[in-house]
Amino acid sequence: MMNKNIFLALTLASLLAACGQNGNSEKVASVSPEQSQLESMKERAKKAVSANLKDPESAQFRNIRETTPGFLCGEVNAKNAMGGYVGFKRFEWSLVSPDFGNILSDTDDRCK
Repeated sequence: MMNKNIFLALTLASLLAACGQNGNSEKVASVSPEQSQLESMKERAKKAVSANLKDPESAQFRNIRETTPGFLCGEVNAKNAMGGYVGFKRFEWSLVSPDFGNILSDTDDRCK
């Protein structure tokens, strides 16, 4: 009787583990190609914008969004030469010039 209980418990545990694995693979597969491409563009934009900063490792990003296909706007905050954060500034980035991220002036109307 004890061996049957152990066998049943192991079988049930194996079945539950297999169900859990299928659920995880479905979650990974549920990311659309568009979302994956947008995330890739965001990472490229962060890299390009960071290259223009005094302290690239200190960069903090927020509100990154695609405004038109292949064109991103967002905000970046980073440390200046004195080591203090300067506050969030708007930036733009596009697939046309993927290695260049333009930090905008406060008076620039783009990316509002």
